[in-house]
Amino acid sequence: MSAAVLFDLDGTLIDHRAAAAGALRTSLGYSGSIDPVELADLELRWFSLERSHMDVFLAGECTFVEQRRRRLRAFLPELGVAPGSESELDAWFAGYARTYQANWAPYGDVEACLAELLTSDSAPKLGVLTNGDHEQQCAKIDRCNLRKYFTDVLVSEDLGYAKPARECFAEACRRLKVAPEDTVYVGDTVKVDAQAATAAGLCGVWLDRQGTKSDEYQPRIESLAEVPALVAGG
Repeated sequence: MSAAVLFDLDGTLIDHRAAAAGALRTSLGYSGSIDPVELADLELRWFSLERSHMDVFLAGECTFVEQRRRRLRAFLPELGVAPGSESELDAWFAGYARTYQANWAPYGDVEACLAELLTSDSAPKLGVLTNGDHEQQCAKIDRCNLRKYFTDVLVSEDLGYAKPARECFAEACRRLKVAPEDTVYVGDTVKVDAQAATAAGLCGVWLDRQGTKSDEYQPRIESLAEVPALVAGG
């Protein structure tokens, strides 16, 4: 049995993409009048901007609020909307964020997995290791009533390092007081989660929720229901 299991948050425990897509549709006033293809393209563009500007924030090159503004400055003109002042950008994003937060929900396989791990013989320590803003990421855990399962919730903003940096995983293990080689890390991206964790000395597990099998990386799972047996075997 592994000494600890760390989980990524968005895309692993919390369905960020569904929450964000729903919030975007609400913010755009979608009522079925927008062409579905156009809407899909807008969602792809929104998530692309989210990823690129979050990377800038994680690199320490701007604040969390500023990365939001930068996303809107790039996105709104594509809708034919002038970005406006910082206060106007903040107001637009506040409306989006309210719906996004209301949509936060764990995937259906989360609680059963965590409960099984904690009731197993020699139950491992459980933790969350996620990139992002401390306040927002912890709010997701609390809103979804998942805090009770975890020894610690570790956010890159507090650690001083962001995934995929080796130091991020090393610091997380240090805080949990476990050795990297005795720790499993489960995440939904190959490079940032699974490969990076393995490079840092952990057992990185790729959670391929879409069943894409698009990468040869192993171990690969398609549901968190597979984690307890994998951890017991480790």
